[in-house]
Parts: sequence; structure tokens; C-alpha cells
Amino acid sequence: MSGSRTDSPVLAIACSLLPTLACAAQVPPDASTVDITPQRLTADFHVIDESALHGGSISVLTGPDGVLIVDTGVAALAPRVAAEIGKLSPKSIRYVINTHAHVDETGGNEYFGRLGATIVARAQVRDSLRNPRAPTGNAQRQARQSRPPAPAVALPTVTFTGDMNLRFNGQEIRLIATPRAHTDGDTLIHLPGLDIIVAGDVLRAHEFPSIGRPDGGTLPGMLDALAKLIALAGPGTRIVTSHGAIVDRSVAVAQRDFLLTARDRIAALLAKGRTIDEVIAADVTGDLGVRALPGHIGADAFVRDVYAELLAVPAPRVAISM
Repeated sequence: MSGSRTDSPVLAIACSLLPTLACAAQVPPDASTVDITPQRLTADFHVIDESALHGGSISVLTGPDGVLIVDTGVAALAPRVAAEIGKLSPKSIRYVINTHAHVDETGGNEYFGRLGATIVARAQVRDSLRNPRAPTGNAQRQARQSRPPAPAVALPTVTFTGDMNLRFNGQEIRLIATPRAHTDGDTLIHLPGLDIIVAGDVLRAHEFPSIGRPDGGTLPGMLDALAKLIALAGPGTRIVTSHGAIVDRSVAVAQRDFLLTARDRIAALLAKGRTIDEVIAADVTGDLGVRALPGHIGADAFVRDVYAELLAVPAPRVAISM
């Protein structure tokens, strides 16, 4: 989800010199060349990183009951992902859990559904896949998020609205709803026995938070979701994010603090009657050490989201707890 800035002067110059062509530095590699070697977190838990192809991370839990995966990445990589999972376990993929409905997390649902996996997600994810919203943002984001209604085999058949618990491969798996955060259907997946949390796009490691307002996301929901994540995580907890990074609790705390600081700065300018263009020009996030990656939300888009949220609902004071 791109913003309007780039961190690379070279990239900016190259793109400006090629106005009729997609900038080569932003073109993802061919799906057949992307390295998707699983990263081992424990003997029975691995993570496949599809970020090189703008896909989401796929978490894989193996064991005597079979295989459970969290998110399915992009459709183009699904056969290769299945082959990599087959190297980790000879057993069938029994369950898919979707953290939310975006295509980089659900693009492989159809493939894994046809393999016989039961897909589990919040009811809002099923609704969004059946009736996708029109994508917004720049052309790159629209192309990546645009999709037709999902076929029946790609839809969650086990849905929930609040929290839900599973037992699988000897592990307790807690599905924790985070209403209206990055989208209207986010879920944190907590495996307390392994001290692992899969956060989806609720947490963007060292990046601008992504409040997906067109998809039902909200600023208060993001703050609530980060608070839940921080409360669940201990000092040794590994947090799997949707786009490659595996981080610890301190990164979630830093993102929460960044979001609160940016919100308060934007709210102060809004109270003085500043327009959105004036707030963007004030560079309220420039000293906060957060970056914008190609294809992800940038400073301008983030500020526009927060500004719009504050216009809709004035920001309350939130006490920061560690």
C-alpha cells in the first residue's frame, strides 16, 4: 500500500526519467525465482516469506494431527508454497487461518481449499472475499488488491465473530479478534505454548502503520489491536508480521508509541485549523524514525488516514502502559 514518498533519491530520479514505464526497481521478480525457503522458529513452526513478491508471510504448524497454516499468500506462489510445506511434513494441510481478507494474505485460499483444507476466519473476512470492495490508492496498490469475488472453495467455512480457541498438534491456538484495526476483520493468532504470535498487518515492523480505512480499518481499532498485542507478548515472544519481519514486543510498543505521538501532533494542528496539505507539509513524522518501503504505505498516506480519522472521531487521551 504505497504512500506518496520514496526513501531513495536514486529510485525517485530513475522513475522520473521513465515516465511511461513502471519503475524497474519496483517491479516484483518472477514468481518462479522468489526464494521461499521456510524459516524455522521451532521444530514444528516455520514461516515462509513472500514479501519479495508483495505477498504475506505464511506460518506453518506441523505435527501428528497434520498441517495448519496461517494465511496463504499470493496465488502465483501457492503451488510452490505447498511443495515447501510438503518438505516439512508428509501430512495433509488440514486448516488455513486467515488474519484478514487482503489478497496478499488470501490469494492462495482457492489452491489450498482445493487441496481439502478447512479455511477459518472472522465472518467479515468471508463477507469481504465474497463481495470485495473496490481498491483505492495509487495504481500499484489498486492492481495488487483488485480481485473478483472469490469462488466458494476459497471462502472460510468456519467463521467466528469474537474470539475462538483451537487445539491442534498438541498446541492451544487462540484466535483473538481485533475489530476494525487494519481492516474490519483482523485476527491475532497466539500460540502460548510456543510463545509465538502471528499479527498479520496489525503490526508493520519499523514502518508506517496501515489503517485500511476503505476496508473498515480505524485509528482507535489499530490502537486497541496494538494494546492487545503488547499485553499478550512477553519479553521472549516472537511476533510474525505479514511482510517478512519476525520481531519482539519492543517493536509493537514502538509502533503504538509512534501512532500515539503522530496522532497527537496531527490533532494539535487540526485544532489550529490546519488543512491536510498544511499538516503534510509540517512533516510531523519526519523525526520519528519510521520508514516507507516500496509498495507499502508512506508518510503522506499515513498522515491523510490519521487526519481523516480525527475529523471523524476526535482523539481521546490514551494512557500508555508498558
